[in-house]
Amino acid sequence: MWLDIPGFLSSTARRYGDIVRFKLGPQETYLVSRPADIKHIYQQEKNGVYEKSFFYQQMKPVFGDGIFNSNGEAWHRQRRLLRPFFTKSYIAKWHKVIASAAAVMLDDWQEKAQNNQPVDLAVEMRRLVESIMARILFATRIPEQDAEEAIDAIGTLSGQLMGRILRDFIFRGVLNDLPSPANRRFQKAVQTIDRTLARFTPQSSVRNAAIEPLISSLRQARDEETRWQMNAAEMRDQVVTIYFAGQDTTANGLAWTFHHISQNPNVAARIQAEVDKVFSGNLPTSDELSRLAYTGWVINESLRLSPPAYAVGRNTICGDLIRNYRVPSNSLVTSSQYVTHRHPAYWESPDKFDPERFSQERSRGRPRYAFFPFGGGQRTCLGMHLAMMEMTTITAMVMKVFTLQADPRHRVSHKASLTLRPRHEIKVLLHAR
Repeated sequence: MWLDIPGFLSSTARRYGDIVRFKLGPQETYLVSRPADIKHIYQQEKNGVYEKSFFYQQMKPVFGDGIFNSNGEAWHRQRRLLRPFFTKSYIAKWHKVIASAAAVMLDDWQEKAQNNQPVDLAVEMRRLVESIMARILFATRIPEQDAEEAIDAIGTLSGQLMGRILRDFIFRGVLNDLPSPANRRFQKAVQTIDRTLARFTPQSSVRNAAIEPLISSLRQARDEETRWQMNAAEMRDQVVTIYFAGQDTTANGLAWTFHHISQNPNVAARIQAEVDKVFSGNLPTSDELSRLAYTGWVINESLRLSPPAYAVGRNTICGDLIRNYRVPSNSLVTSSQYVTHRHPAYWESPDKFDPERFSQERSRGRPRYAFFPFGGGQRTCLGMHLAMMEMTTITAMVMKVFTLQADPRHRVSHKASLTLRPRHEIKVLLHAR
């Protein structure tokens, strides 16, 4: 299981059905895969029956008491404060930041294309999204060496967190406290992230920037109900959460999207035809992005097959009844995007890459939680609109300029870290159009 969590969850659901009970160490655990049951869990979470599960405590050294880890009133307060900064209307001003950063990467790719030099999509997307998140948060780039160290640190943390969580279940956290090489690498990675981001404060961020740094806006923000304002420690937790999550999910989502495109030349050709028809210049406008229907289907199909967030855990505060199954209190209830996105009752030929399944005609009648790459309910990912704007902008800009050729000898597989990452490189050759 530790080596392939999505594979374990998939085989478990295939063998035993839509509600499965099993033991994770001493922990009573339920895997729920039917969309109606997942909807029930999210609805009951709003009613106080569920909360974010206790294994998120293992993430506290990284995310502190930020919105990713919090429950109850502390979470509601943070959500109210942060929500206005991630609406569709608010994030629209970051579109130029995304497009400009992508243009810089494409200029670098031109030389690589001329030299027939392959690129590793996973590495390239991490660097690109890191630069975007730094500009959004601080209105400036982090120095290259520091940025590379931060990217590596995020990779270390993402890679170790699931193992730490599982060890916490099975061994009650004892192994996570030992001075082992892995634990020392984990602590060093946390320190690297803190050191990299600590230099940026609301006071030190770029003044007179064309767009106010998000860190400055957050520092001035107050909760609309309680007038609560974040202190320095709370700011640290939110900034780390936004910087980390903004990279680890979106960068992997982009890498998987380009991988699927490179494996499907007919899909690539349709994206290019759409982009050529819609774009009036090299940098797309927000209005042009909204007209890229097929490109949006491709991104959704990638998120279906390769969801960066591949499982969600909730803890039962009190007992619940899911259909006819009684779930005791203090149980771990898990739903998996990776599993439900492949459920044959809701997806025809579920392992096939078929973007047109997201057309209006073929989407009609599909249950809401047959597809939930950004979670759901009251804790739907705050960064959903930003992630989709990034993915659409970058996918369209790349396909406007290049055709991606996959190496048929290069086998790509996933690695279940905190997010669904490529296990190895995703190398492609670039052909300028």
